Parts: sequence; structure tokens; C-alpha cells
Amino acid sequence: MTPLRGPEGYGRVNGDLWAVGDWLFSDLCLPPVLFQIEPCHLIETATHIDLERFIYGQESGRENRNEPIANGPGTIQFFNRKHVFESFASKRRMQNISIPRERLGLAPDQPIYSPNILAASFFGEILFAEWDALFHSLRGGHGQLAEDQLDRFIGCVKMAMGVAPQRDDVRNHARDALYRKICRFIESELDHPNLNTETLLETFGASRVTLYRMFEPMGGVRNYITHRRATSALAFIARHDDQRGIVKAACERWGFSSPANFNRTIQRLFGNNPTALLLSNDKPEHPERPISRFVEDYVAIRYEGAEKVLVDLAA
Repeated sequence: MTPLRGPEGYGRVNGDLWAVGDWLFSDLCLPPVLFQIEPCHLIETATHIDLERFIYGQESGRENRNEPIANGPGTIQFFNRKHVFESFASKRRMQNISIPRERLGLAPDQPIYSPNILAASFFGEILFAEWDALFHSLRGGHGQLAEDQLDRFIGCVKMAMGVAPQRDDVRNHARDALYRKICRFIESELDHPNLNTETLLETFGASRVTLYRMFEPMGGVRNYITHRRATSALAFIARHDDQRGIVKAACERWGFSSPANFNRTIQRLFGNNPTALLLSNDKPEHPERPISRFVEDYVAIRYEGAEKVLVDLAA
């Protein structure tokens, strides 16, 4: 993780972690960062599935080199951290629930496939309500949860994943497959000047209404394309930050009319212009508890046994 410099400098991680048996819950306020996970960084997470929910803020990037990532409020994402990915995340508040695979009836090596669960969907409304109830109990009950609460949440997760047969599964998965196909097409054509809504309608034969509904959570097709172009350009700058004129080159490659237009877009997404975000010579201040230490503690709780680590932290 590389911290990005916001208007007030480099931020710190603040939040809460709860270990309940072999579950892990977190509610964190995080600063803007660049994530770059290469094959040498991959960690084994065969025992758990992670669910992530943005309260505010957003993340954009790509997984496995070409699968787009676009996360923000209004969805719950299933995540198993077994793939390389690169993403930029704005200042954000996130909640995470790490669930043992065996509670979902999944084998350690069994792949998962589930679309992001929308809060506005039928199963999404139920899952979000149970999610809120869990965190309400954690905050008010000294980190304790009743077993029936966890069982009820697991049931909702299974329904949302399609583990339990549902009447609309075929239609929902078909629609999601088309959405992912369109997203992959957008990712491959980001530097093409003619990429727009009309191109997608002509290429995929979807109706304008269907396309609008697919991308409504991201603010529409046009906003999604702009967002992906901006973050792709930012990733390009991050990889070549030692080259002169790199910002101008990124603008030209990803179709921004001028550096000023690009700067305004990045300012809106991340709270600062690309030069200040990535190319500043200022060094982050070293807080009493730097981000790297926080990550070490989080991973230790997740993989080395929560009870011992929490006792050590308290000491």
C-alpha cells in the first residue's frame, strides 16, 4: 500500500476490529492509497471468505490484469484475495466481515463466484439489514454476538450468493454475466476515443434502459468510463513517475481534453491533483502507529489467532 497525499497531507488508519470465534469484523476509516498486489505478495486465504462494504468513498482498478474493479457505497463485495490486482482507493470508511468457508459449506479449494450484492436488490435489502444488526450488536455488546445472529447472517449470505436455489438465479446470473462482459470490453477500449454509450449499445445489443440499470450504482455509463480512464491514467503515472511529461502523456493516451480537465477529475475523485498525489517529494509523517504496523496487526489477528494477538495489543 502506498499512501496518497490528500489536501491535509497523509492520513492515518482509524477504526475497530472484533474477533468473534473464528470470524473477524472490522470498521475502518482509511486514507487514500494505491494498492499493488503482485504474485509475490499473494496470501493464502483458503479458510475464509471476506465480505467488504463501503460506507463512503470508492475504489477503482483491475484484477487479474483485465477484470475491472469498481467498488463504492451500496454494494457488498465477495473477496478472497487470491489474485493480483492494482487499484486506487479514495478516503473511505469500510466494513469487513471475514467468514470461515466451512460455515458457507465451501471446501478450501472451491472457487467462488458471486456478483456484488446491491443494497437495492431483494436479497441485498435482507443482507444489509442483517449486516447492520451485527455491527450494532458489536458496538453495544462488548464484542459479543449470539450464535443465532451468525447463523441468520450465514443464511442471508448463502441466498445472496445463490448457494440456495432461487427462482431468479438464472436470470440474475445471466444479467451479471452480461454486465461483466461489458465491463471487460470497456477495460480493453479505455484508450479508444470513440468508446461511449452508443458503442456499447451497438456492440452488445442491450437496450438503453438495461444498460442504464446496470451502471446506475456507478453514476451511469459515462461516469463509469470517465472513472476507469482517470484511474488507469493515474496507475500509468504511478508506474512511470520518474519520466518527464508523464501527466501530459497520460492525458493524451486516455482521452482527456487537457491536463486541467484531467486534474479536475482526479481532484474530484481523490481530493488532490495527480502531481500532489503521486509525485510529491514530501515524506509522510511517521505517526505513533504507522499504517504498516496496523496491517501487520490485522494480518496477525486474521492468521495467527485472535485471542493471543489482541492480548498482546492491549498490553
